[in-house]
Amino acid sequence: MPDERSPEIAPPSMRVISVVCVCLMLALAGVQATHLHSASSAPDNHDCSVCSIIHSGAIATVAYQMPPLFARSVAPPAKAPATQTLLLVRCLSIRPPPAV
Repeated sequence: MPDERSPEIAPPSMRVISVVCVCLMLALAGVQATHLHSASSAPDNHDCSVCSIIHSGAIATVAYQMPPLFARSVAPPAKAPATQTLLLVRCLSIRPPPAV
């Protein structure tokens, strides 16, 4: 009977796929960081797919702009401070002094 508090274990195929993806990502990152070109290649326009990936930035476009969550409002005028208390009994302690 499995313990209800133990986390669910992923199937072995998911673990293998995860490890392959991580290794592929690390290998491609190493290729991008260490690839070289010969001195005869033109630096400005050459057809290197690795360079095009590195030098192309993510294009940020705004498809929809959310309306503001907060709008400015005018502060209400301040009221005069109340000088009377709403308490009926003014008391500084909640129990009598100890008996001596």
